[in-house]
Amino acid sequence: MRRLILRDRFSPGDSVLLTAAVRDLHFHNPGKFVTDVRSLCPAIWEHNPFITELSDAAGGVELLDCHYPLINQANRLPYHAIHGYAQFLSAHLKVPVVPTAFKGDIYLSREERAWYSQVHEYGGIDLPFWIVVAGGKHDITVKWWATERYQKVIDHFRNKILFVQVGNRSHHHPKLEGVVDLRGRTTLREFIRLVHHADGVLCPVTAAMHLAAAVPGKHGQERPCVVVAGGREPVHWEHYPFHQFIHMVGALPCSVSGGCWRDRVFPLRDGDPRDGTRHVCLMPRDGMPRCLDLISSDEVIAAIEKYFIGGVLEYLRPRHLPSVRRAIKTTYENDFDNEPLSLASAGYACDRFVSTELPRTHISQWIGRGIVMCAGGIRQFVNAWSAINVLRDVGCRLPIEVWYLGQEELSKAQRKLLEPKGVRCIDAQQVRTKYPVRRLGGWELKPYSILNSSFREVLFMDSDNVVVRDPEYLFANEHFVRTGAVFWPDRSRFRKANPIWRSCGLAVPLEPEFESGQMLVDKGRVWRGLALAVWFNSHSDFYYRYLHGDKETYHLAFRKLDLPYTLIGTPLELRGPVFIQHDFNGKPLFQHRTRDKWNVFLSNPRFPWFHHDERCRKHIADLRSKLTWSRQRIARFTRPSGQTRKVVISAAVFGAHSSEKPFTNTHWPEHLPVRTKPTFIEAVVEALTGRAEYVFTVRSGTKLCTHIYHNLCIWPPVRNRSLEIATLDTYNLVELACDIETGTEEVSLSSFVSLSACLLSRNAAARLVKDWPELGGSDIERLRRWCSRSRVALLAHVPSLAQSPSRHARAWDFNKRWCASQFLSGYGKGRMGKRGGTRIRCLESKPCNATSLVEPLPVTAAREPARRASGD
Repeated sequence: MRRLILRDRFSPGDSVLLTAAVRDLHFHNPGKFVTDVRSLCPAIWEHNPFITELSDAAGGVELLDCHYPLINQANRLPYHAIHGYAQFLSAHLKVPVVPTAFKGDIYLSREERAWYSQVHEYGGIDLPFWIVVAGGKHDITVKWWATERYQKVIDHFRNKILFVQVGNRSHHHPKLEGVVDLRGRTTLREFIRLVHHADGVLCPVTAAMHLAAAVPGKHGQERPCVVVAGGREPVHWEHYPFHQFIHMVGALPCSVSGGCWRDRVFPLRDGDPRDGTRHVCLMPRDGMPRCLDLISSDEVIAAIEKYFIGGVLEYLRPRHLPSVRRAIKTTYENDFDNEPLSLASAGYACDRFVSTELPRTHISQWIGRGIVMCAGGIRQFVNAWSAINVLRDVGCRLPIEVWYLGQEELSKAQRKLLEPKGVRCIDAQQVRTKYPVRRLGGWELKPYSILNSSFREVLFMDSDNVVVRDPEYLFANEHFVRTGAVFWPDRSRFRKANPIWRSCGLAVPLEPEFESGQMLVDKGRVWRGLALAVWFNSHSDFYYRYLHGDKETYHLAFRKLDLPYTLIGTPLELRGPVFIQHDFNGKPLFQHRTRDKWNVFLSNPRFPWFHHDERCRKHIADLRSKLTWSRQRIARFTRPSGQTRKVVISAAVFGAHSSEKPFTNTHWPEHLPVRTKPTFIEAVVEALTGRAEYVFTVRSGTKLCTHIYHNLCIWPPVRNRSLEIATLDTYNLVELACDIETGTEEVSLSSFVSLSACLLSRNAAARLVKDWPELGGSDIERLRRWCSRSRVALLAHVPSLAQSPSRHARAWDFNKRWCASQFLSGYGKGRMGKRGGTRIRCLESKPCNATSLVEPLPVTAAREPARRASGD
């Protein structure tokens, strides 16, 4: 008996065809083969009686990569696709394999046959329905029939046929109205069960067509299927009995001798070989191939009606209609359309937006000129405060708009502080209700605020950008008057962005990337470019994989629409952590603190070349005295509690092993072992061992402050036992409140992006472990969700005591030798050493007196001999 493992690397439709070949192999050769399958679609093979589990490493097992070369002769030979794998197996195994049934071989268990369908669950009763697949894979767009024509079919049968729309999340399936929307809501196995319950299927040539024939019906009957086929495949190769196969083979010059087998209506610019001329449609028409354009909605309607006129099926009855409406209403909200783009779909989506979806301008509402900034959270507010005050100091009287995202980012007290400076604060969340946008975060807010600000002429400045002198003269410059847009150059060009330029159908320009810390635009003339930039940023979950935030989206938008712009000729000057940008005459004008942003603790180093350094520090010092509202919010964590018991902290490292162990070269007490676990939650469980009051988890490869244990033990929220969860890596955090004296911030959960170093109280850690299985998503998403659901405030230690191993996610206030003073009253009395400031001191290389702060952990409680472990 020969043992075979058949490897199938193709799509679900091909796997359905292979099931028929395996069935026929065993039918004609009983007892001669034992077969197993390695497939990208294992759900298709569930409950198949011809499949026996085999090991790849077992002796005597033959591995066979399956394909069907017969497809290359489909236009010339009178065979159906069902013969493809059968002939392949027959030729390679030297045995007869002849099709015994005109369909694939799909099996359902007794339990699956007894289950209600998803439509039954939504409607409350057993409803007759048809499945509709109104799209397809992005790599073969030549199969896409127009969405409007599918909608016309749906509308014609309203209250007569209930349609259920399905589709894979990674594919193109535009939303239809008046259907039960299950796009992205079914696994492949659930889809098979849905087909089992369905009366019929409407689709192009796709897996749904093969499953319509292969999946047994509820009562053993054949299943109707209407296929909108066009002219890509020859009819005899794809047409199943009992199906209505609507085709145009022979009606056009390109398919006069059979199917054209082309893949794309037009190039998608995704780098795929299918963009070549041999694979692109010869006769495109309105975004479709001509062969599909010739198929009308009326023709499809007539094909469906044949099954009802002939008496095979019956229309919905009046008693069904309330349940039909309930099912449609229940499934109407679907996040399928918010799925990220891909390289295959981005070019098509961008072209569609430019040609049909660019929003109308509201130019009549734009008046005058002004400055726009975005500032959310304490840190950005501190930077905006200094930047705005310096603008007023140098004589700038332009009105200013500060945009933010919700009351959490900018409180009423903060807004009142800005009002006397001639600043109007605008909540983008409220504007969003009038001008919707798919995604709106930090970087995404920048183009959105420019486009929707009240000014016609806008100078946009990042909140951490300090001017050298009044920038109002830029508006009168001839370059701006001529082009209506001025941009500043970045340091270099990143090759990672090249696929995006290709996706937009553009060559990479021979000039630097844009640096968006400052931009000057006349919206009346370039609003289309700004609208496209907003669209790029609204799909940041795709574009930011290739672009560094928003900055290059303006470059792409202006090039895509062929809009004029001026790029400042003087290169960016990098001085320390500051970008120096120049005006049209090459004189320094903007000082963009991209890395060492101003902080309320005033621990920023001093640079003699930085203009208005003392003014900035004076304004921030003035602001510190006005942050009473912030200190009141965070006081419950930082006020003294009278507790003086010593603190015990246990630690665990998680993630892959790294050559640099986090606790190497730190003063972590030797009697507190550090264990290593593969995942975050396992590290939390391990650190809960013993009787430690706090659990400290660290991602492998993270850099830790030398005096990490001392700093944690002396931190007031820890000593007061008021802390539940904190992050020690401050990268990208949006601060909601801060206490300068204790180095404590409360931060927004949405900005929490790193698990590099987390500290949890024992109680919080135990609750987290208990709730973890119920939380979905990645580790960081689960932790955010748990904090939100448990109403737990997320704290952060300032300065950062940990540094992420990723060079793109660095906390710029990390100082490896930083140490909080334990010798003076209060937490922060002292100074920061070389970094300047007035509140915290650095012990440099002096050892940490941790034994005065901690209670020794007994050896028995640690489950190991008392020794130092560095992550192994």
